[in-house]
Amino acid sequence: MPESRPLENDYVRRVNLAIDHIVGHLDQPLRLEAMAQIAHFSPFHFHRVFRSLVGEPLQQFVRRLRLERSLKLILYEPQRSLTDVALDCGFASASDFSRALKQGYGVPPSAFDVASHREARHAEMRPATDTKEYRLTQLPAGENPDNFEVRMRDLPPHTVAYIRV
Repeated sequence: MPESRPLENDYVRRVNLAIDHIVGHLDQPLRLEAMAQIAHFSPFHFHRVFRSLVGEPLQQFVRRLRLERSLKLILYEPQRSLTDVALDCGFASASDFSRALKQGYGVPPSAFDVASHREARHAEMRPATDTKEYRLTQLPAGENPDNFEVRMRDLPPHTVAYIRV
């Protein structure tokens, strides 16, 4: 695997600064200009770099994180009103939240069924065959069809970012 160039590492570090800010401030307005300033880019350049590294535009990323957080709140704090959930997740109003959830998941918040959603996501991890076993359990012990070679290395501590897939 080729080594990353210093400029690429710097871009990743700077975009991660913006992502850290986004995750910590989802309940606040998150404008492109402000995120670009945090990452020390021009807005135009930040938009291009962010999309290239993250795989989606900034506002789509923010909206997805807000929806994920709102679903978590609906699931784990069912006594909360949808308006409170919407405002705590950075939506301007309950109607904005309802519209975003309907666009993202096909149903309004009042009709969203957490159990069905969870089962649908659970089913995505099942193989395409008729068996009920998960993909990882189908591979016999010791098999390595991709010829993946494991190398153990001691590395200094790093701050990392991840993208939920």
